[in-house]
Amino acid sequence: MVSRRSLGFAVACLILCAWQAVAQDGSPGMGVGATFGMVAPRTDVDAYQDSPYGRAFLRYYPADVFALEVGAGMARLEASSMGDFFTTLIYPFDIRLQLQPVKESKFQPFAFAGVGFLFFDPRDAHDNRLPRNSNHEYGKSTSYVPVGIGGEYYVTDQASFGLTATYNYTMTDNIDDIELGGKDNYWGVALQVFGFLTTRNNDLDGDGLLNDEERRLRTDPLNPDTDGDGLKDGEEVHNYGTDPLNPDTDGDGLQDGEEVFTHKTDPLDPDTDHDGLQDGYEVQTTYQVGRSLDGLLYGGIQGLNIRRILDLSGPAEKPRTEGPLLASLPAGPLTVYRQDTRRVTTDPLNPDTDGDGLTDGEEVNTYRTNPLKTDTDGDLLTDGDEVRSYRTDPLMPDTDSDGLTDGEEVQRYRTNPLVADTDNGGVPDGREIQMKLNPLDPADDVPIIKVGERIILEGVNFETNKASLLPGAREILDQVANSLLGNPDAEVAIHGHTDNVGGAKYNQDLSLRRAESVKTYLVSLGIAASRMTTRGYGFTKPIADNGTAQGRAKNRRIEFVRIK
Repeated sequence: MVSRRSLGFAVACLILCAWQAVAQDGSPGMGVGATFGMVAPRTDVDAYQDSPYGRAFLRYYPADVFALEVGAGMARLEASSMGDFFTTLIYPFDIRLQLQPVKESKFQPFAFAGVGFLFFDPRDAHDNRLPRNSNHEYGKSTSYVPVGIGGEYYVTDQASFGLTATYNYTMTDNIDDIELGGKDNYWGVALQVFGFLTTRNNDLDGDGLLNDEERRLRTDPLNPDTDGDGLKDGEEVHNYGTDPLNPDTDGDGLQDGEEVFTHKTDPLDPDTDHDGLQDGYEVQTTYQVGRSLDGLLYGGIQGLNIRRILDLSGPAEKPRTEGPLLASLPAGPLTVYRQDTRRVTTDPLNPDTDGDGLTDGEEVNTYRTNPLKTDTDGDLLTDGDEVRSYRTDPLMPDTDSDGLTDGEEVQRYRTNPLVADTDNGGVPDGREIQMKLNPLDPADDVPIIKVGERIILEGVNFETNKASLLPGAREILDQVANSLLGNPDAEVAIHGHTDNVGGAKYNQDLSLRRAESVKTYLVSLGIAASRMTTRGYGFTKPIADNGTAQGRAKNRRIEFVRIK
């Protein structure tokens, strides 16, 4: 049996916890309740029987999250096995500490533990005391420890019903009148009803929350909208599930009231239309653009033509003279110049504002396309078709750089917008169209080149800062070799060109080595070396603006000139 000192220490600990809670929360509550259920013993007589059980209790809440409970009950424990039988009425009296960490809904789970005393009197089937009981070999009371879990459902703010499961550890082995060295225990399951005796506080500020709810939630009981977001505290808690202490519950840059009443967005979802852009970004980010802008920085990508960024069709918001403009962009503010400007935003309730088959988030974050224009690069294919159907670049009207826009290739000529020479005949699709050849027939790809005519070999590329041909370049040069074999009297000059990155001498040498590399490869395919001459021009003859990445790419080229 637990000593009186140990039991007293446990009770003192419970009282200390209650005192500390009261010191922190000066609004205690009190109520009464009862449980009705079934119990079964766990003793040396193991064939137990379920028996009825009842308990009444007084519960005191020094704080919201836990309560002290004092109760008394009565139950019958009974079991029989292999000739052994016992039955006894028990009268338990205990004090419990009940923890209720979740207090935000009508259903509130709890766990509890306590200490107590119970009285027992084991008898036989004829209601006679069992032998050891008759001989007074033990006391008929013991201390015990009840532990368990349960849950309460509040049908009103004053009353609840619930279910509990309890296991009771006793400090005796005599409840069944048999002493084998272990301890006799019992468990039970019961229905519970509970009601508060104290009257609940009123709703002083009329926000739909009772004052004890406001105390629990730490809202202001005298201010119906504690966080000033345009929703009453009660509406936030009961209707929308938002945080009455946080004006922007989902952290999307819009206040909860704005989302509910103005924009009709979900105040609990930062991205209502799930397009990859937060609601606040869609509503608050405006793009002021000028019709004469070029080279605008958009989403971290520089060098895009302004007509690929925003739809400039329609009238401007206001006529303006040229002047500095601060553009609000994902990559940060950027000062540019304007003539006429207007504002545009995406729709936070429509995941694909421009209806091009890409969500606004995909356009802004992934593909850097214009979420307000269906065809960002103006090639007559929607951005969604380019990304999902044709795998072309929605920011580049001519993905394969063959001289035809992606839309022309798909819709008019039926060529492959990802392959510069669809029929693999040796002449790019755009060049074939210019020469009135069939870009789908390789047989007509042996070009008739006049003496002095210059041809740029699109796709003949090299490793960075090297003269080593890339695999794709060899495929093109294979077709060039076929063309030269088809014109055995032709002689050509191979000219190498570079961009302006690096010094003049370095680029002069690099361009010559690259021209020599092309000649060497053609010789390996059977073209006589005497039919080809080479020359490197470095960056002295650009055909595009070296100030842009696209221009530099065009300047890095191999040209063939027929000299005979």
